[in-house]
Amino acid sequence: MTGPERRNVSLEHWARVSGATYEPVAAEVIKVARAHGYHNVRPDRSRVRRWITKGEHPRGPVPEFLAEALKRLCHLTRPLTLADIGLRGTPAIGPAASWKADAVVAVIIDTARSDTLTDDSAPPTVPLLTGSQLIGAVQPWLHLPDEPLPNPIRPGSIGMTDVKAIEAATDAFRTLDSTHGGGLSRRAVLGQLPEATRAIGIADDALADDRSEPVPSWAAWFDDAEYQVTAGVCESIAATHDPRHATRAIELIEAGTTQRPAERMRSRAFDHIALARAQVQAGQLEAADHTTATALDLLGRVNSTRVTDRLRELDTEFAATRGRTATETRERIRAVISP
Repeated sequence: MTGPERRNVSLEHWARVSGATYEPVAAEVIKVARAHGYHNVRPDRSRVRRWITKGEHPRGPVPEFLAEALKRLCHLTRPLTLADIGLRGTPAIGPAASWKADAVVAVIIDTARSDTLTDDSAPPTVPLLTGSQLIGAVQPWLHLPDEPLPNPIRPGSIGMTDVKAIEAATDAFRTLDSTHGGGLSRRAVLGQLPEATRAIGIADDALADDRSEPVPSWAAWFDDAEYQVTAGVCESIAATHDPRHATRAIELIEAGTTQRPAERMRSRAFDHIALARAQVQAGQLEAADHTTATALDLLGRVNSTRVTDRLRELDTEFAATRGRTATETRERIRAVISP
């Protein structure tokens, strides 16, 4: 089935991130379709090209197979929705599927598992649900059982006071959005950013004020190295919106890495992955390649799915750049995480 001849930039984005040409994408779609019992789905490279360049819309359930195929090729830990790849889907399984409870929980879990990096790879042109589509997507949530939050099994770093504060802030921004529109809310959020700098300064002063007092066991892990890397990652996140922060991110993460105890192998792996990402943001691809090599060596000494997940995200970061160095670095990453 065809649509207007308009390039599907969202689908093109994920095909580019995968590093695969049209033919491997078609082959992966066939493989996914057969796994679901559809042996008559056999797109070729020219079909995939038309999906991207002409905006042709495949008949269901091919869009779902395409989303799953690209998820595999991109080595993502979260599912790609039809909205992510710029396809409407059939009425039964359209973009609203991304609002189903299990899909939302899957995204939350994936986000919560992130240690030092975020997945910022989605293109800004991904279509959003609005109006009646959005209402229809979230309406089933009204019928979910209204159960209280469970009590924590053991004390954690976030208590009910924090939860209530987050709820209050969320309600306030929701009210602003409903009354005045999203523009005002955005300005209010941006206005808090000088606070994501003052807080870092306070932490810096607190760590520098060494009174030789015993540190509680639950806080012993947060040393100078952890502070430097955490602050550097904050600067790296800011660099996704303003590249000027990348240089400061590199300085902080490098400072933390040199202070990290040698026995904290997994933390050192996270450090080098975060450093490599900041170096990519700064356009320092040769340095990022060298840093990635160290991260891959550290991965060989630990058994951590979380480190592997972060390397997949780093692979996606390199995919957004061009050149031989980035290509060779991605090949080394994939040789380790996808033997």
